Amino acid sequence: IVNIASVAGLAGFPGVATHCATKHAVVGFSETLHLELADKGIGVTAVLPGLVHTELSEGSRAPKWVRPMTDVEPEDVAATVVAVVGSRRAKAVVPARLGVMLKTTSLLPDGLRHRIGRAAHFDAAFTDLDPQARAAYHHRIVTAPPSK
Repeated sequence: IVNIASVAGLAGFPGVATHCATKHAVVGFSETLHLELADKGIGVTAVLPGLVHTELSEGSRAPKWVRPMTDVEPEDVAATVVAVVGSRRAKAVVPARLGVMLKTTSLLPDGLRHRIGRAAHFDAAFTDLDPQARAAYHHRIVTAPPSK
């Protein structure tokens, strides 16, 4: 079983509390199932992508210096899904370097970790978006026919 969550399931990001809460739930659910089903030979892994280059992430204003650590292509997420099947891993962060960064910063005092988050503009990366870059996405979701 592979569940797709997000690194937002490991850390909080201002302005997207509901998103973070749902991703935390997916991570917790996956970790619990991983433990509960291991003896039955059933593997459960949560795949936690960073900022995936899709229409949904268009307009993010994360600084260029942080993007090599956080950004990922959809194909990389798909490759990770395939790689974790049968691996017995509870979690897989994509890109892996983001997982290393999150583990490292989790060891820091909260104040310092929050200052680093502000320096990386994580405090506004998901709320202060470029409206022109998001225009096509917003148009599509506003004009999409209702789902059945």
